[in-house]
Amino acid sequence: LVPRPPAPAQAAPTQSEPDPCEEERRRARLRSASGTGASAWLGALANRHLQTDLTHAEFTTLLRFRLGLSLDLPQLCIACKEEQDPLGHHAVVCRARPGVTTRHNALRDSMCAAFRETGLEAEIEKEVVTPGVSSRPADVFVRRDKLCIDTSVTHPGATTYLSKAANVNNYAGDDRAKTKNEKYRPRVQAMGLNFKPFVIETW
Repeated sequence: LVPRPPAPAQAAPTQSEPDPCEEERRRARLRSASGTGASAWLGALANRHLQTDLTHAEFTTLLRFRLGLSLDLPQLCIACKEEQDPLGHHAVVCRARPGVTTRHNALRDSMCAAFRETGLEAEIEKEVVTPGVSSRPADVFVRRDKLCIDTSVTHPGATTYLSKAANVNNYAGDDRAKTKNEKYRPRVQAMGLNFKPFVIETW
């Protein structure tokens, strides 16, 4: 037998500098995940009627996302074909994915169902007509209170919020609510209605 030549020496891997954006996202995630109500879903009983039953894959994915662990995503987004990160930051904000709209509609429908179960008359995407104006000012309309509720889901790890969300609790949610109030409240009040944004964060 001819002895095998020794393998060439390999240089020890160098430690790369941490990505500053990932450090900010880590802090934003910890602030958001520790917010009031952010952990409630972990203790919710599985109920198909209330749509709180999760498959093993769904629960595992949500938990890994909450903990900042890799989701083993492909390098390119299947929807927009752009490069995406393995932690899911791109996946939860990519508007080319149907999940963004599905997530919004699920929140809207759950809120409407909750109002109806209490005996209040609530409608989804109700068209409100006043002299010279016809629009849909709310995702959920509660007739008794003439209340228009605008539901929204926002991600603290998104570039728009990241720098401040890493240092301020609930910054992404509060900023989105402020933007919606400034944009829609005057118009809705001019129609003789009340307006309330309902914003939750992804974590």
